[in-house]
Amino acid sequence: MQASKSRTNVSARLQRILLRLSYGFHRVWIRKKRISWVVGVYEISSMAHHMARLIPGSYSVVLSTKSYYAFDYDWKLPVRKPSVWAELLAGLMGPLLLGRLLCQAEGFIFLGELGFLTMARDSRSFEFDFIKAHGGKIVCYFVGTDIRSPMLLREKEKETGLISLGTQLVTLDPKFGSEMHERSRRELARVAEEFADAIFSYSVDQLSYLKSPTIPVTYFFPDEDFVFNEEKFENPKRIVVVHAPSSPEIKGTALVRTAIQNLKSAGYDFEYVELIGVDNESVRRTLASAHIVLNQFYAYVPGVFGIEALASNCVVLMSADERVEPDLPKGSNLAWIVTTYEQVEENLKRVLDHPSQMAGQAKRGQNWALENVSFSKAGPRFREELDRLLPNTR
Repeated sequence: MQASKSRTNVSARLQRILLRLSYGFHRVWIRKKRISWVVGVYEISSMAHHMARLIPGSYSVVLSTKSYYAFDYDWKLPVRKPSVWAELLAGLMGPLLLGRLLCQAEGFIFLGELGFLTMARDSRSFEFDFIKAHGGKIVCYFVGTDIRSPMLLREKEKETGLISLGTQLVTLDPKFGSEMHERSRRELARVAEEFADAIFSYSVDQLSYLKSPTIPVTYFFPDEDFVFNEEKFENPKRIVVVHAPSSPEIKGTALVRTAIQNLKSAGYDFEYVELIGVDNESVRRTLASAHIVLNQFYAYVPGVFGIEALASNCVVLMSADERVEPDLPKGSNLAWIVTTYEQVEENLKRVLDHPSQMAGQAKRGQNWALENVSFSKAGPRFREELDRLLPNTR
């Protein structure tokens, strides 16, 4: 244990040295900043790709290996599968990239909790301090477990009466319920508030130790990827119900399977499609012809899969609820069927019993997505937030 910690400390010091050398070298040769925002350094549910597309003059960096997405980035780790080699390469390139980009870019948008200095265990404190000391802006964009405190969420359960992701995470892995994990969330929040020029997060779904006001998280979905397939609701031969959990344990998959089995035993005839470990392109193809989507049942917000389902003109059942999460746009609860973990079978049965109402519900959901998360609507609102930080680059 001690030897492992010592090796980590040595690796972190080496990365800091590489960062200083890289910055010193590139500062001599780079005279003009041509990049507005660097977006990265890890892909989370296509957010890095979509965000970079929306920001003029941006530069996307991905230091991780992801098999679900086949996007192009301005720089990505040239290794597809996780390995020791991939970790070593990310450890080498991270500080070298940061040193160069700090000479080229006005600001950095960090998705999640990780940074360029992959071996650091300081909640990005050194990295953020270095960026700020050399004139860079910092945006922290938290999207879930990266900032969420299971302990605080479990306290919130007493108020809402609903089992939350806090409890599910601890059930999935006891480490999420440890004091060590809580300390890491406190430190991550402290560092973000000390250095970040703006912080995006959900105030309840991502309940955390952040004390200062945050900007609500925005999802982004390309206008051209919306699927306008209302014909699928016109006398379908068989209703298609889809569930595609990224993490079955915390999305309510066990509840979904029980509901499906009970309804089929009761004589309901529909096709159930469950997608786990499938690439994003395959998921979206399935959604295009799906009628009903069972999303997640412990979260207070839609999540990326929920957005994809709404954009694909599906009737969506999920626990996202504007009455619990005030950062959701007003009227959100009309866009989907609010369904707690106790209501999965009941609400799915109600939809199946009234097939003529599906098209209208799906249309309300798609209209919500067009207004709130499409590139054409959400993009300008997001850029306005960034423009406040870099007014001279508009």
